[in-house]
Amino acid sequence: MDVSTVSVASGGGPVPLSKGSAWLTQREREVLGLVAQGDTYAVIARRLNLSLHTVDTYMRRLRQKTGAANRTQLTVFALEMRHADC
Repeated sequence: MDVSTVSVASGGGPVPLSKGSAWLTQREREVLGLVAQGDTYAVIARRLNLSLHTVDTYMRRLRQKTGAANRTQLTVFALEMRHADC
């Protein structure tokens, strides 16, 4: 499985997500990558130059698309997608 890289503005580097997450928009993948790194809504908003409301909207969409009930499940999803080709 091919792996694409989600570009994030952090010292931890990019978060690779598999092509299996192609049904997520680029921005949703960016937000998901930052969530997986443990960033708060405020940090995500600042890094991506978004409002808190917009970050909340992306999180709601991510939960709907992935079936995740919370941030922890979204993080697990992101980590599984990162290692999908291992």
